[in-house]
Amino acid sequence: MSLVLPDGQEIVIPNEYCGIYFEDWLGIFLDHALTMARGGYTKVAYETIASAFNANVFYHSMGALTTIHVCWFSKYPKESGASVH
Repeated sequence: MSLVLPDGQEIVIPNEYCGIYFEDWLGIFLDHALTMARGGYTKVAYETIASAFNANVFYHSMGALTTIHVCWFSKYPKESGASVH
């Protein structure tokens, strides 16, 4: 993807980091957050989701932001032995 500035300069916008597409990174972050939530580590889960939400690579992607919000508002039942913080 690229962006053309008013002066005609073209800027290439990356879509991956370390050979992994940003969409896949988002999946990794949210899977981690949900795993933490299921284990009772809700503070870590919310911090992880907030970090994804604040990442500039997802800011202009309506699909990514929607996925982040759906994950953010998900609720998981407390597993036996896990305490919700």
